[in-house]
Amino acid sequence: MLFQHTLIEKITSGQKTQTRRLFHDELLSDKGELLTLATNPNATKHRIKYAVGRDYSVCPGRGKPGLIIDDKPLRILVTAIRFEDVRNITDQDARAEGFENALEFWCVWTSIYLRSTIYRPSATTETTREFLKTLDDAPFKAWAITFRVAE
Repeated sequence: MLFQHTLIEKITSGQKTQTRRLFHDELLSDKGELLTLATNPNATKHRIKYAVGRDYSVCPGRGKPGLIIDDKPLRILVTAIRFEDVRNITDQDARAEGFENALEFWCVWTSIYLRSTIYRPSATTETTREFLKTLDDAPFKAWAITFRVAE
């Protein structure tokens, strides 16, 4: 699973236990599997993208190998997956994402998915949440994936 290199230490220390991934027409099965929709109309199966109970290698960027920490591969175990509108993220969930609060999380999320910044020095969490709700829904629909470092 890809993570920004700046978040790796927060994963290994247990400060980061959630990640959000933009929704792309996937399905969540009753088994806790995040399934990609089949792009081939003749396909009868969906590909499992992420699944509760599975572990994944932590990679610090696209095309980079998984990290090795203390001579062991760094892996995370997915413990929950849920669908979420990130405009409704709580400060507690933002901290589980590795940020101080929802406002800091939204600044990073919008810089990635809207390619613009929403930072305003006088902004509060509530005024920012209300502003974000005036925008198109698509860049705010996400899968919230909860994990822990695998043994």
